[in-house]
Amino acid sequence: MYTIVFSRALIFIGLLAINCLCGYSQLPEPLLQLGFGGNNHDWIISGYPLEDGGQLLTGYSASGNTGDKDAALYGDMDVWVIRTDATGAIAWQQTYGGEKDELLGDVLFGSDGSFVLGASSLSLPSGNKTAMRIKWVDYWLVEADSDGNILWQNTYGGDENDVLTCMIQTSDGGFLLGGNSNSGIYGTKTDTCRGLTDYWIVKLDSLGAVEWEKTLGGSGEENLTSLVQLADGNFIVGGYSFSPVSGEKSEYSSLFNPDWWVIMLSDTGELIWENSMGGSSYDYLYDMYEKEDGIIVLVGSSSSLISGDKTAAKIGGYDGWIVEINEDGDVLQDIVRCVTGYSYRRGI
Repeated sequence: MYTIVFSRALIFIGLLAINCLCGYSQLPEPLLQLGFGGNNHDWIISGYPLEDGGQLLTGYSASGNTGDKDAALYGDMDVWVIRTDATGAIAWQQTYGGEKDELLGDVLFGSDGSFVLGASSLSLPSGNKTAMRIKWVDYWLVEADSDGNILWQNTYGGDENDVLTCMIQTSDGGFLLGGNSNSGIYGTKTDTCRGLTDYWIVKLDSLGAVEWEKTLGGSGEENLTSLVQLADGNFIVGGYSFSPVSGEKSEYSSLFNPDWWVIMLSDTGELIWENSMGGSSYDYLYDMYEKEDGIIVLVGSSSSLISGDKTAAKIGGYDGWIVEINEDGDVLQDIVRCVTGYSYRRGI
């Protein structure tokens, strides 16, 4: 089984705690600092600690064979995976891509050092990409062994841009892919585009075959950021939405500003409920998880005053906003924690 070892929600809560304490205590010294790169832009977005003390680091790179990078650059941007030993030295590295752009959206790690890459790809078959390009930008899923060798790969998409942002392994050994799409009915996609971009969810079996897919959106823009499978087998999908009431969206909290938009789907992709949450200003949802008691915790940021679903007072420009909901999507409580800055992606 694969897992996202470092929960983005827990990382975000931890960053809030550090931020709130940083004015009052000294932060600990790092045990190890590592830097890897070539002659162009290189990003590491996720990592996994291995049993021998090494790390498996994943990101993407526009560098050629320069600096620390001796893996091929197949196109303009490739996915880049680095395996280090316990001292931080590179044991091996590998790039994955074709003749154009590949951007890593998410990664799942296996306890044996294997991994699954969830990326967005613009390339035709070339480099080490053998899966077809469906039309334009596609979801690209790659499973590799502990040495980085590709076991299988596949693409999923429609006639426009399909950008993968998150994925999970499901309880049946398959995968749930999520991202944003403005494609119509074409290729893998069997439903129309609702607005500028929609949530697009794709359920796969363990070998990457499509079992079902779902388009969800309103007349504006939706951005999917997180997926969770609950203990009962249903799925929670969440992100933020700029759409008014339209399509599958039945609520609208803030005119022209984004709300959190959270949806429960059955294990076969049927819509069970959807809920918009937010105040009078900008509200962005980043991650979610289920507690042992079945309560679902939503984590994001907000610049809203007390209004709409937000009952906690604003502290700064953008605050960390944590909301607990029940299995029916009802808000149980919300709290605010201090945070600075205007964005959050993910971390190691």
